[in-house]
Parts: sequence; C-alpha cells; structure tokens
Amino acid sequence: MKYFKALGIRRKFEIILGVVFMSIAVFLFLYFPLKQKNEMSQALQEKASVMAQMVAKTSSVGLLFDEASSVSTLFEAFGEMADVEFTLVLNNDGEKFAAFSESKYSNYKGQVSDLDFNKADYIESDEVILQNFPVYSGNEKVGNVIVGLNKAQINEFVADSRIISFIMSVVIFIVGLWGIRMFFNRVVYNPIVNLTSIADRVAVGDVDVDIKSDTDDEIGKLQKSFIAILDSVKNQSEIAERISNGDLSKDAKVRSDKDVLSKSMNKVIETLSDLINEISLLTNSAAEGHLSERGNVNKYNGGYKEIVQGINDTLDAVIAPINEGVAALERLSTGDLSVKIDSTYKGDHQLIKNSINTVVESLNKTLYEVSEAIQATASASTQISSSSE
Repeated sequence: MKYFKALGIRRKFEIILGVVFMSIAVFLFLYFPLKQKNEMSQALQEKASVMAQMVAKTSSVGLLFDEASSVSTLFEAFGEMADVEFTLVLNNDGEKFAAFSESKYSNYKGQVSDLDFNKADYIESDEVILQNFPVYSGNEKVGNVIVGLNKAQINEFVADSRIISFIMSVVIFIVGLWGIRMFFNRVVYNPIVNLTSIADRVAVGDVDVDIKSDTDDEIGKLQKSFIAILDSVKNQSEIAERISNGDLSKDAKVRSDKDVLSKSMNKVIETLSDLINEISLLTNSAAEGHLSERGNVNKYNGGYKEIVQGINDTLDAVIAPINEGVAALERLSTGDLSVKIDSTYKGDHQLIKNSINTVVESLNKTLYEVSEAIQATASASTQISSSSE
C-alpha cells in the first residue's frame, strides 16, 4: 500500500486500468466460450432427443413384430452426420434389436447403464451426450432407443473460440490500455503536470506564466481557477512594484470579501498617501518658517506612527536651540550682556550655541575695552585741566 501511495497518478491509473482490462480479458476468455459450449450442448441434446423420438416411432412396430428393416433404413441417414457416435435400439429384455455404429457403443456401456430406461433421460460428459427414449406400442413399452452424439465439433469450436477470445482479449487489453492511456494523458495527466509546473514557478515568485483553458470539465475548471489566481497574483505584484517605486495612483483589485491581501495592499496605499500628505504639510510649514507645526501621530499605527513621531521629534530638536538662541539675542538686544546658553547640543546646533556665546563674550570684552578707554580719556582730561590751572 505504501508503494502504491508513492506512485504518481498516471502510474496508479495504469495499474488500475490494467487490472480492469485484464479482468475483462479473462472474462471474455472464459465466459463466452463457456456460454457457447453450453448453448451448443443444449442444442445437441435437443437434437439427440429428436433423433431418439424419430427412431422410437420408427422402431415401435418393428419391435412388436421383431422386424428391424424399417429401422435400418433410418440408420443409413445417420451415416452422413459427423456428430452421431452410435444409435442403439433395445428390446424390453435389454437385448440389441438394431444398431448403428455398434462398435463405438462398447465405449459407453458404463454410462448407458446409468440411464433411466423408464423415461426420457440423458447423460452428458465432455465427449458425448447419451439420450434414452422409451419405445411404446400403444400404451405398452416395447423397448428403448439410445442415441449417442459426440461433442467433437463443439469441443473444437470452443477451442477455436477460446483462441479467438484470447487474441481479442489481448488486442482489447493492449489497444484499450494504450487508447485510454493516451486519452488520460491528454485530458488529465498533461494538464495536471502543466499546472504543477506553473504552481512551482509561482511558488518561487515567477508570475510570468500563461495558462490556456479550452474545456468545461473539472480539469478546465481547475485551469480557470489557476488563471484567476494568477491574475490576482499578477495584479498584486504590479501594485507592489508600483508601491516600491513610489507610485500610489492605482489600487489592487479586491476580488471578494475574503481577499485580505488586496484589501491590505489598498490600506497600505491609503496610509502611505496620507503619510505623504502629512509629511508634505510639515515640510511646507517648515519651509515657510512655521516651525511649531507638528504631525498628528494619532492618525497612524505601528511603524507609520513612529515615522511621524520621528519627524516631530526632529523638529523639536531643531527648534529647541533656535528658540534658546532667539531668547538670548532678545536679552542681548536689551543690553543684558550676562546672557549665556548653557544647554548642551550636538552637531551644528552646538556651533550655533558656541557662536552666540562667543558674540556675547566679544561684546563684553569690547564694551570693557571701550569703558577702559573712556576712563583713561577722562583721567587724562582731568590731569590736563589741573596743569592748565
């Protein structure tokens, strides 16, 4: 059974078909010759019965008057019949009254003794049919007629019939098996092998395949189902390729309420389109100087939410040093030279911080030097005035 399960569908079909045709061949070889033999044996038995009745009617008067000449004339006709083995007329004492081919009768004495001489009776073997028929003269039984017909012609015909049946069985087996195998290959096996090959290619991502269906049977319906699957996969592959290239202008075809993949792809397209719009809004606002605008993270889930949150965090990181620098410059503009940015930043933001702090230090230094110069000038003026006096 394990071996049979491991076989391909074509090999299984060939084995089953071979068993069926072999059974048909055996049936033809055994049944029809046997049927013909039975029919011919029945016809031969009926012939023997008719012959026995004819002899009985002819010999009834002869047996009554002990005159066999009337029966001998009838026996002459039996000489032309190849299947007449012997014919024997017996009186009531079992003694021979008349006989045709008496020498052959001796071969069947044992079988003749098994006949019921009180009624029409027959015995059949593979070689001969023995028919007994009582002879009556009025209501008085005066003897018996025994006719033996050989079955040589029947046996010869049956032997020839078996040879013919055997040849026919072999021809039917070979031609039938070959014809149905070709039909099976064309209608079932080859389409299934083709679909299997296509399924293997699709399984590794190759959707550049083509299926043709020109029948409406189960195989044709299977091919049409594969065509529908391929169309769906091709459409989804096209949409996925468009998405990978940033083209969100086309939706996937949703083939049913159960088409989760197409629905999910359309959801991805919708979410990406909305995300692009959200990011465009933020970048436009930033370009116009509205750095306080933020994306709505509550509209998204998962990785999309992390993208929007990341942009918001980036804007926060960008605007924090700017806001602190603006506050420092505003204080500096009021003459407060004690301002200093102490926060720690990274990269270019640290450069901005250092530049502002450097400007403040430079202003403080310059103002100190100016103040020193003014004081020196004032002191010199006072000394000059004192000398003049």
